[in-house]
Amino acid sequence: MLQTYFKNRASQSPLGPIVEASRRVFGAIGITSGVVNVLTLTGSIFMMQVYDRVIASNSLPTLYALALLAILAYMFQGWLETLRARMLALIGEKVDVELAPMIHAAALRAAGNSPTGVSDGIQAQRDLESIRGFVGGAGLIAMFDMPWILLYVLVTTLLHPLFGLTTAVAALLLLWLTWRTEVVSKPHVKETIELGIRRQQLGDGIVRNSEVIAGNGMFANMARRLGEIQTKYLAAQRKASFVTSRYGNTARTLRMVLQSFVLGLGAYLALQGKITAGAIIGASILVARALAPIDQAINSWRPFVAARDGHDRIVRLLGRQPPARDLLPLPKPSKQFAVKDLIVATPGGTTVAVAGVTMTANAGQAIAVIGQSAAGKSSLFRAIVGAWKLNRGQIEFDGTNPDQWPADVLGRSIGYLPQNVQLFEGTIAQNIARFDPEPDSEKVRMAADKAGLDAYIRKQFAEFGYNTPLSAGAENLSGGQRQRIGLARAMYGDPFLVVLDEPTSNLDQSGRDALAAAIRSVRARGGIVLVSAHDESVWSECDLVLALNNGKPEWFGPRDEVLARWRERYPEQSQQVQAAQRPPSATPPSGAPPPAALPLTAQTQNGQAHNGRQPVATPPMVRTQPRLIQTQAQPQPQPQPKIVHTQNGSTNGGAEHPAAETQTGDTKRIASKGTWSTGTTRVNSTLGAPRAAATPLVNRDKTPNAKETDSGDVT
Repeated sequence: MLQTYFKNRASQSPLGPIVEASRRVFGAIGITSGVVNVLTLTGSIFMMQVYDRVIASNSLPTLYALALLAILAYMFQGWLETLRARMLALIGEKVDVELAPMIHAAALRAAGNSPTGVSDGIQAQRDLESIRGFVGGAGLIAMFDMPWILLYVLVTTLLHPLFGLTTAVAALLLLWLTWRTEVVSKPHVKETIELGIRRQQLGDGIVRNSEVIAGNGMFANMARRLGEIQTKYLAAQRKASFVTSRYGNTARTLRMVLQSFVLGLGAYLALQGKITAGAIIGASILVARALAPIDQAINSWRPFVAARDGHDRIVRLLGRQPPARDLLPLPKPSKQFAVKDLIVATPGGTTVAVAGVTMTANAGQAIAVIGQSAAGKSSLFRAIVGAWKLNRGQIEFDGTNPDQWPADVLGRSIGYLPQNVQLFEGTIAQNIARFDPEPDSEKVRMAADKAGLDAYIRKQFAEFGYNTPLSAGAENLSGGQRQRIGLARAMYGDPFLVVLDEPTSNLDQSGRDALAAAIRSVRARGGIVLVSAHDESVWSECDLVLALNNGKPEWFGPRDEVLARWRERYPEQSQQVQAAQRPPSATPPSGAPPPAALPLTAQTQNGQAHNGRQPVATPPMVRTQPRLIQTQAQPQPQPQPKIVHTQNGSTNGGAEHPAAETQTGDTKRIASKGTWSTGTTRVNSTLGAPRAAATPLVNRDKTPNAKETDSGDVT
């Protein structure tokens, strides 16, 4: 039964194959440990011979011969201990080499599905280091030496049964202390590890978001929060250290008391004539050596607990991964991409982020995913690229499940630009080439060119070009530069599916033009593009649109049809999108007629507009105009408001809409340069703010009754 239990444990452990492959090495270490423990008897035998033979016979040649043999035995023992330590160190290195790839892969897969993001990956690396340190350290050596305690008990029994009995009782007492150390320290050690993980995560977050902390004056608050966790960590560590040191010092004190007791017992037996004087010293050395492995195990208990708990966490991490399968090589996807009834929950499974999404795209098509903030666009993209786990539904490439391709093979057919672009320590070329060990320099240049980055790199990074080194996170680059490099990385190798999450968030107009050209190039070569953006210029590059609302699909189909329904359902958001994407300098010339309202709704049979639920009035699309600004430098008397008569004879109600005034009381605009002349102060509308303290007087979005004459007067 015990054999079956340990076999099952070994089959579940990632260390099982390593132990099986290193069985001969462990056998050699066991034999070496046996020889080392036998050679440890050299000191006891030498002292017994000196007291019983050399002193009794007064023979110097005997002393010289015994000393020479003892020196040779000690030298051989030292060489064997060095050899044993090297073998264990090599096994520890093999553990790291064999487990690191699978642990890193599992941690990367689990990072997106972890409520804490990257905690599993960071902790798995530390756990692997704990295992390697324990395997190559003194703790495992103590375990190899512990079975040889029976040898010392046997030898001391041969000297006298009371010596053997004393050694056995002391060994059992020390083993009990070891067990008590485990029971008492386990909760404190566990708490210390958990608080250490939290402290490391918070510290990494503070360093990673130092710009946000500095900009919002959060230094004191974050330092206080880190100090609170540090205080709890130190308290837990202190408790664990007190427990370990208490039992360790108790064991050490017991060993010293035992040595004195053995000397006293030996003296008593010698006076009784039952043993020789040499046996007194020999028994004292043997008893101390017999208890040394237990004492060493107590001192190495914390590394042992850390390695054991780390091993259990690694087993759980690897157990959450799908089993490895032998996959037949399949051609790269090139025809179709489909999502069927997809349901995705947030990491931790607490909230459903995407529910019931179904869409299909053929080669050469592009899908724009639209929706309000928190509609589930980014969550959908993370599930599609494999960063988040699917709760239900299916993703297919050419009618085949993605699991039929190895992850690295399918990854080369997908290009992903996340909303938060992350670059890694290395060169620009390495980041674009996805750190391919043998990158194709021409593909790197072509990908950068499609992202509108090639000429920029040659000009701005003239010294090193594509070999310009980047720090971790590339904090020395602007948001737009990082986004363009991320776009080039997504385009590298001409992937079949290109997924772009808010790709215009940090791009200027030239960057948006490059993005539009990149989308067209993907479609032209037969690829598929999935893009989410609040920019209608991006939507115009797509022929299909998926509209999401609270994670659920509302419409999916041809672009114009879906956008018409979306604008009808959400007219305010449509206006905000158009206003946000229009540059401030795009001011219509003076006296130009207002733009015609776009038809946003479908008409019912009785001519009323409806939004799919109930008839509503059709809201016009209103263009955003620059605000008129009045400076406070030279206050002028306000002119009387003009009353404007509409076609139906109504007036504007006499509402006052004072405009910015010159010295003559008129408001003038320099349309060609997009500026407003207000007395002595000129405000450039393209900059979005005046050069002097100003008070807004007219917002044309909010005052549609304000009209502008050909002379520039505002009525």
